[in-house]
Amino acid sequence: MSGIINLISEYSPRLAILPILALMNVIITFIIHFVNSKKILKFLPSLIIGIGALIIGIYSVTIFNSPMGLNTAWIAIFLGATSLIGICFGFIIDLAMSIRKNMGLGNKSTGKRGRIFNKQKVLKAKRKRYKEKDNE
Repeated sequence: MSGIINLISEYSPRLAILPILALMNVIITFIIHFVNSKKILKFLPSLIIGIGALIIGIYSVTIFNSPMGLNTAWIAIFLGATSLIGICFGFIIDLAMSIRKNMGLGNKSTGKRGRIFNKQKVLKAKRKRYKEKDNE
C-alpha cells in the first residue's frame, strides 16, 4: 500500500494533467454541440485526439525499451483517456437532447408566472372511469 502511495506522490504532477485535458475536451465538445447542428461534429475533436493517441501509442510500443518510450506511453494513455471522456460526454449530450425532444421540451416558450409550456401538445392526466355494475 505504501508503494502505491509513493508512486502517486512521485508522479502527481503528471497525473494533474489528465483532469485538465479532460475538462478542455469536454468544454470544446460542449461548444461545438451548440455551434453546429450536425450530430457527428461534436465527436470530431475526441476522434482526432483518439487517433493521435493511437499513433503515439503504437510508436511508444516500438520504442518502449528506450528512455523516451515510457514517456510517450504516458502521453498516449493520457490522450486516449481524454478521448474516451470526450466521446462519452458527446453521447451524454445526445442522450439529454433526445430525451428533451421526446418529452416535448425542445421548443420552449414561457407563459404566465414563468412557467414553461409546450406550444404543440399539453399533457393532461386522464380521469379514472369506473364501470357501473348493473343490478338485475
